[in-house]
Amino acid sequence: MKTATCLAIAIAGSAHADVDTVFTVEFDVTTSTGEIRAEYFGDLPGATTRIGCVWSDAWFRMTGNGPIDILAFNPGYSSQLFGDPDIDGRGTDVLEFVGVQPTPQLGSPDGSNPLWVADFSYGGLPGELGLELLGQNSALFLGDPSEPLGTFRLYNDVNPDPRFLLTWRVDVVIIPTPATLAVAPLILVAAHRRRK
Repeated sequence: MKTATCLAIAIAGSAHADVDTVFTVEFDVTTSTGEIRAEYFGDLPGATTRIGCVWSDAWFRMTGNGPIDILAFNPGYSSQLFGDPDIDGRGTDVLEFVGVQPTPQLGSPDGSNPLWVADFSYGGLPGELGLELLGQNSALFLGDPSEPLGTFRLYNDVNPDPRFLLTWRVDVVIIPTPATLAVAPLILVAAHRRRK
């Protein structure tokens, strides 16, 4: 039954609906590793702007029922100004990541190119893996002559201003094992027969 749930999550993660940004946590059951990405689908805040970084201020929590660790992260989150990201809870079932990408050196050049954020490992049940945004998370846009340092928009904030908020969604996509894929048609047939 858990297998059917994982397959449903993987299929549902392919569409993005009407949101500005989709944060995708893709987990491969076979290797026990995954990848975190952010992809922008929304409008640009001005006629001359372009995406500098889809996820410039990143503050998120990963949870599960097994050890989680960040294996590698986007070098853009490591700078002389802010240092390396703070990563708390490595090897536990609750991990927090706080990083700032002050320059768009490794950001997304357009809305169809996902920003790679980090690779991770996870030693728990796939269906228990989750990600949530905490505190301030923002996107950076460049090219507006009146904003030489860039235009920021927020995914969430303590005092949200609806004029500057972006809509977003987190997708957890499970890549099942080859054996799971082989029995998937049998599971779907069994579920269909039960409905009748």
